[in-house]
Amino acid sequence: MDTNRILDLVAKMQQGDQESFALLYEEFSDRIYKYIRIKLPSDQEAEDVLQEVFIKTWQGSKKLQLDGLNLSAWLYKIAGNTINDHYLKSYR
Repeated sequence: MDTNRILDLVAKMQQGDQESFALLYEEFSDRIYKYIRIKLPSDQEAEDVLQEVFIKTWQGSKKLQLDGLNLSAWLYKIAGNTINDHYLKSYR
């Protein structure tokens, strides 16, 4: 998917368009899941964290600035932070 199409979908997602969110999920979820799965010991934990990542994506999308946005990098940052949160919760 090209950058302009991604930015268009993000803009629509910011306005609450669930179909655009679903298309972005389809585009990025496999890559983000593989990244998460490398960091976590089980498929179930990775699936839970992936779900949290995309919940945070939906919630945080309204604050995104589209100018110069690298959505992939933003998703990986959310994933890394969510993995850290997961480990912090499990150690407490």
